[in-house]
Amino acid sequence: MNIFLADLVHKCGPRSFESDTVPYNIASIAAYTKSVMGDLVNFELFKYPEDLLAAIEKSRPDVVGFSNYIWNTHLVFTIGTFLREKYPDLLIVVGGPSVRTDREGMKVFLQKNPYVDLCIMNEGEGAFTDSVKAFIEHGKSFIDSKKELGNVAYLSNVDLVFNLDNNFVNFESTPSPYLLGYLDKFLEAGSMPIFESNRGCPFKCTFCAWGKAALNKVRKKTLEGLLKELDYVADKFPNISDWIIGDANFGMLKRDIDIAKKIQEIRIKNPLLKSITAYESKNTTDRTIEIAGILRGDGLSAQQVDFSLIALQSLDEKVLEYIKRSNIKQDDVPEKMAAYREAGTGLRTDVLSGLPGDTFDSHMNTLRKCFDYGFDHIGIYNVIILPGTEMETESSRKEYGIRTKFRLKDNAFGEYLLMKSIESEEIVVATDAINEEDLLTLRLLHWFIWYGWNHNFLKPILKYIHKFLDENPADILLKIITGDCQRSDKLAEAFDILRTGYSGEFFDTPEKLRGYYMEDGVWEKIKMQGLSRIGFNYNAKFINSSELFKDVLDAICSLIPGKAEADMEAMSSFLILSRVEPKTIVHCDIDIEKTVNVSSRVAQCIDVKGSDDSEHFDDVKHIILRKPLEHQEIIKNSLLDLSFDNNADKAIIRTIAKIPDAFVYEAAYIEQSKEK
Repeated sequence: MNIFLADLVHKCGPRSFESDTVPYNIASIAAYTKSVMGDLVNFELFKYPEDLLAAIEKSRPDVVGFSNYIWNTHLVFTIGTFLREKYPDLLIVVGGPSVRTDREGMKVFLQKNPYVDLCIMNEGEGAFTDSVKAFIEHGKSFIDSKKELGNVAYLSNVDLVFNLDNNFVNFESTPSPYLLGYLDKFLEAGSMPIFESNRGCPFKCTFCAWGKAALNKVRKKTLEGLLKELDYVADKFPNISDWIIGDANFGMLKRDIDIAKKIQEIRIKNPLLKSITAYESKNTTDRTIEIAGILRGDGLSAQQVDFSLIALQSLDEKVLEYIKRSNIKQDDVPEKMAAYREAGTGLRTDVLSGLPGDTFDSHMNTLRKCFDYGFDHIGIYNVIILPGTEMETESSRKEYGIRTKFRLKDNAFGEYLLMKSIESEEIVVATDAINEEDLLTLRLLHWFIWYGWNHNFLKPILKYIHKFLDENPADILLKIITGDCQRSDKLAEAFDILRTGYSGEFFDTPEKLRGYYMEDGVWEKIKMQGLSRIGFNYNAKFINSSELFKDVLDAICSLIPGKAEADMEAMSSFLILSRVEPKTIVHCDIDIEKTVNVSSRVAQCIDVKGSDDSEHFDDVKHIILRKPLEHQEIIKNSLLDLSFDNNADKAIIRTIAKIPDAFVYEAAYIEQSKEK
């Protein structure tokens, strides 16, 4: 029996977790089913729709299985519906986290997706294997006979057959899709590997698919097996630069230290492995910090280790109670951050906007505390309602007055055999605690933090104001957005347009969203120019406009009249000098080096390469700003490859996604520069 498994993605944007990872999920199912059924089954795995459709046209399979996620839901629906119409006898199986696992929710899902024969709930290895066995033995007649299969749901005529037993396979004994070669062709193409050392999450966050009750028990893969997988990928595919640890809480288990040591050993031998993404454990602070120190060990440069994550989501006690995160420790954040700093790692946090019970004021307090804590990166995200989570249930929506709309998922669209597909996300736009207009104001603030703080364009001046003038950056940026300051007409207009644009991104239903974007004129435009949300476009707009940048600096200075005027003027001048306009890179009209003198207090707020706090330095610091020719060439090639002359915004957006420091100079003290 020939089985095709597909973890489909649209590939029309920059490198991302969704589009450029190996299909570890379906490979694990293939490896397990093959180990049980041997020569009775043969598998082919697919990541991209074009490859799947071409393979089916060449050789029709007996079974097609799709993984279903928020980034491919409509794509799976589109391809699945096409296959159902063309091959009525084909067995089509769907699984993955983006389906509800309650009876009523499952029935609604199956009714809305009539192409689906069987839906796998929660983990897939055992349930898919049992489904294939039933199909081999009985054909599709087992559906008519309403045969129950563990963790499988389907419609037999109009009746729901549903058996959620949550008995999963023994994870320790499941075969490795890496060691069996199922993922080789994807690794050869440069896809990022995902390694799974355990499954399950003991926490019950209502917004997260990991928080499902059925997945709370933590089950381990054998350490020996995991280490073999790490060696296999490192030895056979040494050119891959990014690895992902797929555990919900890496650092939760003592043996995770051994795993980190193994990864560090591999990275020292292989300098091309530059980034390890992991989701750190919530409550095992000491071990998590030790792991961060290990991955920052001898032989690794600072650029090779990402920020360590302390995911706060909110710092309001009532909100944390509502989303079932009150069992995750928050009171030790300062001590935890100090330990991470000592281990030599930068720090980032995640904050969610639109959580149940989160008012405008409580959200602002969370943001203020994030700045007070001194996070290097504050990732703020709109709450996305994920199918199958507690927050997605009708009872949760009613209890907290959750109101949602739909927006496009960035760069998740495509056309396949003349079939159009585009993905949407269900976003919280209001709750009983906050109205839509206030939440929209916060979204403008979130964008400003991303642009000014996370992308570093305004970070030095905001750090100075916070450290020496006792003004919180969250309040400064909010006042500029709301006009509670002196700001230029052009800057005011820019924020008005941004507000209108954010509001215009939302649609009442996914159908209305697709109806708009799939109109011929709009569709042809996004096929040519790409499809990015307005926040990304505004990053490009401000990066590309020296006038808007200066207007922002003037607005900031207007909020603190008469305070440290010399330093503020020097800081503004420094930021203007350190900024790189994309067109100057493209036209080779940029200085390789610049020098600037600033006070010691200003220097303390500038990210100077290879330097600690500058409080002990002399009153005046001599700083050199650098943009080496080889770095300029990389940025220029990226912009030109992305058609900068025809679509500057798109080229800037995708370039900064690949090269975060593309449009700023690197700063160093002149004394350090001479030593080098």
